[in-house]
Amino acid sequence: MTRVLNFTKRSYRIFLVVLSTIGLAVVLARVTGALQATMSHAAAGGLLLSIVLCVAIGRLRTAIWRDMMKVVRESERTGKFMPNFPANSALSEMNRLSAALNGAANSILHSQADLDRAYLQFVETMAQALDARDPYTAGHSLRVASYSYTLAREMGLSETDAETIRIAAQLHDIGKIGIPDVVLQKPGPLTPEEYGLIKLHPQIGRRILERVGRFEQLLNVVELHHENYDGTGYPYGLAGDSVPMDARIVHVADSFDAMTTTRSYRSALPLRAAIQEIERNAGRQFDPAAAKAFVKLIAEGQIEIGSQNITTELEAVSNLRLLEKIAV
Repeated sequence: MTRVLNFTKRSYRIFLVVLSTIGLAVVLARVTGALQATMSHAAAGGLLLSIVLCVAIGRLRTAIWRDMMKVVRESERTGKFMPNFPANSALSEMNRLSAALNGAANSILHSQADLDRAYLQFVETMAQALDARDPYTAGHSLRVASYSYTLAREMGLSETDAETIRIAAQLHDIGKIGIPDVVLQKPGPLTPEEYGLIKLHPQIGRRILERVGRFEQLLNVVELHHENYDGTGYPYGLAGDSVPMDARIVHVADSFDAMTTTRSYRSALPLRAAIQEIERNAGRQFDPAAAKAFVKLIAEGQIEIGSQNITTELEAVSNLRLLEKIAV
């Protein structure tokens, strides 16, 4: 309602200005003899011309506002304030307004880019700080992130979704910050109480991140990456498609890296044994499609252990029928 009233007031002012200008021109023309019509005819003609010009200017302004509102609605839809306001209309005042809005949008975009860079640096720093607590898990978060990204792309996810999964995987174990070192680095088997503490880290991780809106897309992976496909995992015992795909992808990558690296309580498994574990647990611990795709990536040499390509190690395996059965 306020917008309509403001528009009406502006149109009324334009009408008065145009009418006054034409009226003055008619009077001058009449006095000088340049206009031969009667004053009544001249006034009627001036009034008609004023109305026509007022309507034309009003329609022009409405069209420009319509174009500007399209940009605003698109920004509302995408959540991004873009510098797409039209600045080449016939009205200079509207062009100045559009230029100001475009300048503001550019400033916001630059600030958002700076924020994104800071966000990624923060994620990497947090992951490195977590890995630094235990020399046995150094680099674990970055390797899981790399495996998860490659697996996500192999399964047909978009670049944007795969990148989100990569970032989430870097922080998948962030909740272990809340677990005592004496439990995390214990060289022997865990007691039931100690294992219970370990099982809290997904929920601790969610609580750490959930208050920051920027981390909302990461919460599924952080909280649910230990849920098993058959419902035997933790913390909630979810099964099948009840577990989001991003968490299922990271679960495979996380387990593979855990199996193929030495920990305080055991040595790393040979590659063949790790592959057999993935195959044996497809449909139980792991999403079958994710497990199959991951082993296919190993067979194709697209997954690396540390800096050493797995293809090198595969050449030493005499029987590849296990790989062929899954990767076909």
